[in-house]
Amino acid sequence: MSAPKRDNARGQAGKVGKASHSTSVSLEEMAEIVKATLLKGKAVASADFDQQDRPTFIAAIAVLQDEIPALRHGWRTVGEHHIDGVRLRQRIYRLRGGH
Repeated sequence: MSAPKRDNARGQAGKVGKASHSTSVSLEEMAEIVKATLLKGKAVASADFDQQDRPTFIAAIAVLQDEIPALRHGWRTVGEHHIDGVRLRQRIYRLRGGH
């Protein structure tokens, strides 16, 4: 009997800024990508980016939190297993006030 498949959090979150695997996105580029996504009224999460770019995403969020006071974080449930009582959540960022 095989183990049950887990939900793929990355596939559920979607992709915002996909960089090629050979190059990494700079902090300035990442901040612009994240800011443009937020200004469109969408939520953004680290799972939206390649794994190699996630530290840059976190740094960009830190910069943007100083720049945009309305930037807030919340949580999105990306997987739930009621039998085990396990819930997989990810931190998302969005503008306060439904922008």
